[in-house]
Amino acid sequence: KKKTRDYIELVAEHARHAVEAQGWIVGDGQTPLYIDIEAYFPVRQSWSKKRVAEALEGRYHTSTPDIDNIQKGIYDGLVGPKIPGQARTHEAIVMMDDGQVAMCRIRKLYCPLGEERVSIKVVELAR
Repeated sequence: KKKTRDYIELVAEHARHAVEAQGWIVGDGQTPLYIDIEAYFPVRQSWSKKRVAEALEGRYHTSTPDIDNIQKGIYDGLVGPKIPGQARTHEAIVMMDDGQVAMCRIRKLYCPLGEERVSIKVVELAR
């Protein structure tokens, strides 16, 4: 789907900038990684002030998208988009393959309207 491809490319674009700014070096694909993801979704305009306040006090977001869909799109973006006709099939922005992820934590939270975002932290684990 175009929407999914666009999201993966958006993650990849932001990952490229973060990698450059932080000096991240993609390893050999054998280093295990820990990934922490926080996805923030906006409260709805139709909600009452009470419901908005409750959601912003730390309630978890429990509707779509599903966590596994968030996870897959982010992992695909961190691996990088496919490169047609190349020996290496992906760009390898943060990791060579999502199989390197040995531990992860994913949370879906609420945020005020207009502050939607995803926070991603990647840490190399000892082999």
